[in-house]
Amino acid sequence: MRLISSFFAITLVAVSLLGCTSTSVVSNNSLGNTVGNITNMGFISSKDDWIYYANTSDQNKLYKMRDGATPTKITDDQAYDINVVGDWIYYRALDKSALMYKIKTDGTSKIQLTQEPSGYINVVNDWIYYSDYSGYTPVMYKMKTDGSGKQRITDDYSEQLLVLEPYIYYRNGNDDSAFYRIKNDGTDKKKISDDNVNFLNYSNGWLYYANSSDDFKLYKMKIDGTQSTKLTDDQINSVIVYNDWIYYSNDMDHNKLYKIRIDGTNKTKILDDTVERLNIAKEWIFYWEGRQKANLHRVKTDGTNKQEVK
Repeated sequence: MRLISSFFAITLVAVSLLGCTSTSVVSNNSLGNTVGNITNMGFISSKDDWIYYANTSDQNKLYKMRDGATPTKITDDQAYDINVVGDWIYYRALDKSALMYKIKTDGTSKIQLTQEPSGYINVVNDWIYYSDYSGYTPVMYKMKTDGSGKQRITDDYSEQLLVLEPYIYYRNGNDDSAFYRIKNDGTDKKKISDDNVNFLNYSNGWLYYANSSDDFKLYKMKIDGTQSTKLTDDQINSVIVYNDWIYYSNDMDHNKLYKIRIDGTNKTKILDDTVERLNIAKEWIFYWEGRQKANLHRVKTDGTNKQEVK
């Protein structure tokens, strides 16, 4: 069975807005990125007027841009899983064995945070949650944003992380890639669903994902695992959720860009480009055109105003 790992998929090549539930209230100022961006490589993040991105026209180095201004290089590191909180950027550097770093948004004060490869980085409040790839399988850790207080949360094979404090939701490779939750102190572990979740997104109490238990078709389910619903028979190569719409790369139509409402209605093709790995920021959909990590582009959510990003 084919499963998607953002760590291994991108390493082989290069070396949703997050809502709130009764169990979690996380402000935009304390959240480094959306889960949908992170599970699609996290090559885009935004804060205030700025968009931070891995620039494919310059070997995927970390840049920032805003409308009307010339893009600025922040560091020569190839940055993915980009999180921006306060005046710090957190990321894994693919050209440095996927070690985790942080750097000021002005490019100063770069600090190495891990000695081990990392993935699925989620910065929430004062904590970083991530998968540690130093062993044979990835396991879930947390640490403070200054790199202190590192703790293993579970020995499970952990990918596709979603943090809704006090819980972390994840795909458990130790149980046929079923979907689990666990408290951030390592207690109260529970299986949520037998679905194999890929390209995970979360919005307003619902999970959206490509279900590899059913040929990567688009599904949604409640955060407690109930009301699992197939939204389309299309096979999905990447998924991102924004407001009441789901945007996806349709593998059954040469990975063209489609959108569908979160209730499964109004399916529409919005772009004829072959798109890979969708991210979203400030009402722009960012994607790699053609082969993986080639030619970063963006387009408005209605399919207009396509631009190459350099």
